[in-house]
Amino acid sequence: MEKVDESYKVPNLEKGIAVLEYLSLRSAGETLQDIKSALDISQTTAYRILNTLVRLEYLNFSEDTKRYKLSRKLLTLGFRSLNEHNLLETVLPHLRDLRDQVKETACFGVLGDEKGIFIEQERRLWLICRRRCEIVTCPT
Repeated sequence: MEKVDESYKVPNLEKGIAVLEYLSLRSAGETLQDIKSALDISQTTAYRILNTLVRLEYLNFSEDTKRYKLSRKLLTLGFRSLNEHNLLETVLPHLRDLRDQVKETACFGVLGDEKGIFIEQERRLWLICRRRCEIVTCPT
């Protein structure tokens, strides 16, 4: 790996990433006070970072609890960084095993803030005949 030149670092970007990493370990979210104390940053800096991350939709803020939580936008970025073909190669055997165990269609997808996106599905292979109570394989 190439040596990193410390003279080109961006301290506030490092603090913003520290906020994301900190919140990734706290599913219930944290308040501004908790975040600034845990990361040892000023209230003004913490507020600006949190406000920016909310505006860019990387964080959600609850008016009721005054807590900041990660949004699913980071998950979307993570999936974009993967080669979709390799991801499906990894997921498909498990999806088929699940389908075979539950004898129902198994789906793989991603939850967004308001809706889910199906990436792949493995349709069920069995029909249940109610009259004879037997399981038969469906023709493909």
